[in-house]
Amino acid sequence: MLTSRQLIEEGIITNVPEECIAQVGIDLQVEYFSKIVGIGFIPKTGKTILPKYERLEWEEDNTIMLQPGSYEVVFVQGCNFPEDVAGTIIHRSSLLRSGDLLMSAEFDPGFATDHIGSFMTVITPIRIEKGARLGQMVCHRTEQRADLYQGQWQGDIQRLNQVTAKA
Repeated sequence: MLTSRQLIEEGIITNVPEECIAQVGIDLQVEYFSKIVGIGFIPKTGKTILPKYERLEWEEDNTIMLQPGSYEVVFVQGCNFPEDVAGTIIHRSSLLRSGDLLMSAEFDPGFATDHIGSFMTVITPIRIEKGARLGQMVCHRTEQRADLYQGQWQGDIQRLNQVTAKA
């Protein structure tokens, strides 16, 4: 597993303030949430079609109240995985102890984006402040260099096209 200093020095995780440096990972600060409001489609072959997302607005005090359900979380931090590093997001203990979960799929070597995204399952209602540290990106080196990610999620282009402003 890579240390936080390795992740920063190698430019794997970007836009990292000092308060987000952990021992073996990087804490991720929430930029915004979106509610899933449509229906996605995963075909047997071909590309996945994402559901529509509705971006949620922060209250005047820069907090948001989330009710039980599934939410997309977009973080302040970005990533740029080289051909020998993969990673995943785990929830911070403060979120877990509040009764809620955050998880991601594996971030493959070669994946890059300006703002890391993930998904949160709210089981117990929770109020969150903008910029709060909700997750931690942990990364490991592969034993060999991998083929670089060339998939539809590169740069989060498709995800970004699915988000609409709240009506």
